[in-house]
Amino acid sequence: MGEHSLDSASKNEKYLAVRGRLHANILIIYNPNAGRGKAKQHAESLAASLNKYGITVGQFFNSSSLEVMRGFHKSNFNNVNNYTAAVIIGGDGTIGPNVDAMIKNNINIPIYALGRGTANDFASFFHTNTNTKKAANIIACAEAPESGCHGRIKQIDTIKVDMPNNVHDVHYGVSDAAGGAFTNGVTKYSWSSKRLLGKFAYRIKAGVSSLFLKSQRMRFSADGEQFEESVFIFYILNTKNVGSMKDAAPLAKPDDGKLDLVIVKKCGLWGKLCIGFSLLFKRLHKSKYVIYKQGKTFKAEVIGEPIHNFTKTDTDGNIGGDYPLNVEVGPKISVITNN
Repeated sequence: MGEHSLDSASKNEKYLAVRGRLHANILIIYNPNAGRGKAKQHAESLAASLNKYGITVGQFFNSSSLEVMRGFHKSNFNNVNNYTAAVIIGGDGTIGPNVDAMIKNNINIPIYALGRGTANDFASFFHTNTNTKKAANIIACAEAPESGCHGRIKQIDTIKVDMPNNVHDVHYGVSDAAGGAFTNGVTKYSWSSKRLLGKFAYRIKAGVSSLFLKSQRMRFSADGEQFEESVFIFYILNTKNVGSMKDAAPLAKPDDGKLDLVIVKKCGLWGKLCIGFSLLFKRLHKSKYVIYKQGKTFKAEVIGEPIHNFTKTDTDGNIGGDYPLNVEVGPKISVITNN
């Protein structure tokens, strides 16, 4: 017991020794509907935990809508750039549009994604969808690796998207661009349903939809290579996770200057079962029912009349726009991670 106490004291001394290089002034941006409506409480709890490391929260911002959030970044870009980090509390649908606004307004400070959304694919990959005490620890360690913990600042890629009738005028994302079955499904749920079901909303939607899947004939381009296929769904991913499913893109690395295209081809019941097993054992890229490609630029076009699930694209879980969908690697951003 005494030895453990000494170890803890030693770590605390290291934290104190590096305070001068820690994130001294942080901005917290939160989606009030995230975390089953408890995002504000998470923000306040995180601020209290950060204070114990000598880190102050200079400002809380309630990101109540895309328009309000964009206005905040545009009118306060000089002020925001003076912060040493920004914590974004919410899911992919909150993190992505905030990053979009930051890129467009030349705001370049590290972000920490505190996953409190439905799926939290981005935060799950970087192991930052944690409790507020651990989140404060990770943030405090980000510039002090000698303190013995795992917080790091990494430069990662973003996703740049272009499409007609861009519903939310979002051109940059962090997690995925997609189309087909299951996409946009949970975004149509009421907030009360999302609070009640959480990530099970995705799984329920996927389970029901899989019984009635219809394929769409599509034309794809991957770094100039063109091909056509009848597909159920496709994702262009920046990390391995999508829709709360881990390792949907087993080869993906968010800092390699590439994106990963995953296409689920039209198949029968046996094929769907094989895809499920391939996903379970992190071998989706080897399935004969899946087309898996890595590259820097992609294009997805609908051939003929689009069926119901292929009328709109999807970016980070938000409705994107119409086809054709053009996707490429976007500018890098700084992210505080726990891996």
